[in-house]
Amino acid sequence: MSNGEPRDFNHLTAEERFFVAQNRLASTSGLMVEVIRLNEQKQALWASEAIRNMIGETHNEPVGPPDTLILTVINYEIVQVCRLWDKFDAHGFGLPTIAALLNADDVLPLIQRRLEAQSLLRNSNGAGFGILGQLGSLTEESSTQEQRQGPDVKELMESAEQAIKDVARVAELPAMQRLRNYRDKNIAHPIYRTRAEISKRLQGKEKGIGDVATADLNSVIDRTVSIMTTLERAILPNPHDYEVRRSEVRDEARGFYSRISYTPRS
Repeated sequence: MSNGEPRDFNHLTAEERFFVAQNRLASTSGLMVEVIRLNEQKQALWASEAIRNMIGETHNEPVGPPDTLILTVINYEIVQVCRLWDKFDAHGFGLPTIAALLNADDVLPLIQRRLEAQSLLRNSNGAGFGILGQLGSLTEESSTQEQRQGPDVKELMESAEQAIKDVARVAELPAMQRLRNYRDKNIAHPIYRTRAEISKRLQGKEKGIGDVATADLNSVIDRTVSIMTTLERAILPNPHDYEVRRSEVRDEARGFYSRISYTPRS
C-alpha cells in the first residue's frame, strides 16, 4: 500500500460501504469460480491415467513435459488463491478488504435489514432476491417486527457475522502463510528468503514457515467456499451455489481428461 492510500473505510457512510462491498464481492465471485475450476482441473489432471503414464515414462528427465504442465496449473492455482486472500487494499476485492467494508457497527444492521426484507418478500410472493440489492430494501420499516424477523433471518445473520470474523482467522492460518510464502519465493520474486521468513528468523522461531503442501490448498479453498457462500447469501441479489458449481466443474474436468489417450514410446 503506497503512502496516501486509505488504510480503512471510515471515510465512507454505512450505505456506501454496503454498496461498495456488494460491487467488490461480485468481482471476488468471478475469482472464486476460477479457483474452483483450477482446483478441480488439477485434481482431474493428476488422476488421469494417460498423464500418470506420461510421468512414469519421463521419470528419468529432470522435469518432463507432464511435470511442467502440472506444476504450471498448481502455481497458477496458488497465485489465484493468494489473490482471493490479498491483504487489505482500499482499491481491492480480496476477502480481507470485503470484510473490512462490512465489519462496522453501522453496516451490520443494513445486512440484517436486507435479510429481513428478503425473508418478507419470499414469504409474501416468492419473488426471490431480485430487487433486494436496492437501497429501499435496506431502509424499509413498514413491516411488523414479527414479519421482518423471519425464521431464517437470525441464523443467516449470525452466519454472516461469523463469516466476517472467519476472514481474519483464515488470513492468518499457517496454511495461508505457507501459500503466500511459496507464491512470493517461487513464483513472484527471484529471492532466497521472503520478508516473512526473515521476520520469523529475527523472532527466533526455528520452525519457520515451512513448505507448502497440497492439503494447504484444499483446506484454504474449502474455507473460502464456505465464507463466500455465506457472504453472498447475505448481501448479493443472486448468490452462487459454489458446491453445485464445484460439482459441475468436477464432472466437466474428469470427462475431459478421461478422453485423453497416450501411446507409449516404442
